[in-house]
Amino acid sequence: MKVFENRMRSSEPNGYPVLVFIHGGGFGFGSTSKYGYEHLSQNFVSHDIVVVTLQYRLGPFGFFSTGDYILPGNTGLWDQMYALHFLHQVLPYFGADPNRITVWGHSAGAASLSGLAISPHSS
Repeated sequence: MKVFENRMRSSEPNGYPVLVFIHGGGFGFGSTSKYGYEHLSQNFVSHDIVVVTLQYRLGPFGFFSTGDYILPGNTGLWDQMYALHFLHQVLPYFGADPNRITVWGHSAGAASLSGLAISPHSS
């Protein structure tokens, strides 16, 4: 997880809005660095938006399953969900508003968001 923030204090009482990016890669490969997140992040940060990029387990480490309770699978999705819960708690320390988070993704990252949006474990 990387957090890109504006060093200036926000004029808004609750802090800056937040944009969280989840990378694609077919759930098997990839990272945020593949998509040039640094330039993208600088653009949003210059417009007073805190940018967060997430990494998650991929391939068999993130999505292998034995189909039972021993190894139910989808640990990559759990990584994303717990990262979002963690962010909600720590964003005020970065001058960001935890109630104004927009999450977006590319390819598998977007598909992840579809699953997280309907999951009973997400809020």
